[in-house]
Amino acid sequence: MCFPCSFMRQVQDETLRLSTLAPWAARYSDQAVSVCGYQVPPNTPIIMALGVALKNTQQWQEQET
Repeated sequence: MCFPCSFMRQVQDETLRLSTLAPWAARYSDQAVSVCGYQVPPNTPIIMALGVALKNTQQWQEQET
């Protein structure tokens, strides 16, 4: 891959990594689940804030370049 192409690919990858493309996701569970100590009954919508979860430094360690 030529230098300008590889550089542009790096810029694109980093932009996608830092952006919040989908701010949230919603799912239904077929069965009762426990979330952070709370019992969630079946067929309750569970919404996850992806923009927050993907920037959690405890879950995702900073990569060294």
